[in-house]
Amino acid sequence: LDGSKNPTILPHSQAEIHDLSDSHDFEKKEEKDEETPFLSVLNTVIDCKLMDPSPMDYPEFLHCTKVPVLRVFGPLVKNGAEEEPLQSCCLYIHGAFPYLLARPVAAGPDGSSKCSRKNAEGHLDWDIESAVQASIPLLQSTLEDAIQSSSENWKEKSCELSSNKNNKSNARVIRRISVLVGRGFYTYCPGPAAPFLRIEYYDPKLRWKIKMCLERGLDLPKTYHPDPQQYDCHAHTTADVLSFHCYEAHIPHTMQFFKDYNLSGMSYIHLSEGGNFRSPLPKKFRFTSCTLTKRQKDLLFLKCNTPSRHLWDENDQTFNYDMKYVDLRQPSSLDTSQESGVLNSAEPRDHFWRTKETSCDLEFDCTV
Repeated sequence: LDGSKNPTILPHSQAEIHDLSDSHDFEKKEEKDEETPFLSVLNTVIDCKLMDPSPMDYPEFLHCTKVPVLRVFGPLVKNGAEEEPLQSCCLYIHGAFPYLLARPVAAGPDGSSKCSRKNAEGHLDWDIESAVQASIPLLQSTLEDAIQSSSENWKEKSCELSSNKNNKSNARVIRRISVLVGRGFYTYCPGPAAPFLRIEYYDPKLRWKIKMCLERGLDLPKTYHPDPQQYDCHAHTTADVLSFHCYEAHIPHTMQFFKDYNLSGMSYIHLSEGGNFRSPLPKKFRFTSCTLTKRQKDLLFLKCNTPSRHLWDENDQTFNYDMKYVDLRQPSSLDTSQESGVLNSAEPRDHFWRTKETSCDLEFDCTV
């Protein structure tokens, strides 16, 4: 989800590549100067918190209840300066959703070495990306229904024990399912690369529940099952459900974020131009007993020197961000009314994203 007002995280591997380049390569030096980060936050402590969506969580801002937001706490430096950090920061990272990968057990971790007979027997060819892409709407609605049904059964039992009849919520679990092409590396995979399902969800705590639902199997028509003659999977064709092997389900959400953006603990996260600071900004340096040089004062983010484009507009009641809408393929069987806990965009919203929540000097919102 990219927007003109939202910064993107720059993978620090780009800087490492430039550092290894020839010092006489002036073109690469100019490219390095152009990628000078707007600010950098030392990745000292990171956690994930489910929060109400803000304008940076589009389109969840209009359709969903809670979204995962990564929070990074650490010292902050301005414009990639090499001086010692003088301010602390809480960095809110939006748009990084937990996910896992899945592929049918019968199809194996890679593509089949046998050619499909033009789907003569009415089976879905799990080696063709377009065919798997076309099956996503039914796969997502079936998975969502299975998770909701499991949650309702658990809540009914908990309500019987606690005698609380109002503990019911139908908030969506699955955000989106997309297709990635690759091959597994946990076993011998001599076949070609094959499509995998990339399942994004909202609550990182539900990864084991989603994994168990996929491994137990989804009640799908036989046409969605792999062709047993194509994959030599006669042992798996007797079941009425389609079972999946899950990949990367054991990796916590924060570690997935590190892996995908080439980050590590106690290293700087560099951000490009854009984003918004939460108010109030500090009016002066916290430690008044310290004497700062002019250079050090220029490296501070204060209320007097921070451009207004990096602040939330308190008078703006509309959020027209130049972003491309992503089709989340919300299953029609789910209830999206106010009773289900889903926010209504017509209702007045508490603009919590404009106000600081921590004791850090600065709080900054960005998107991946």
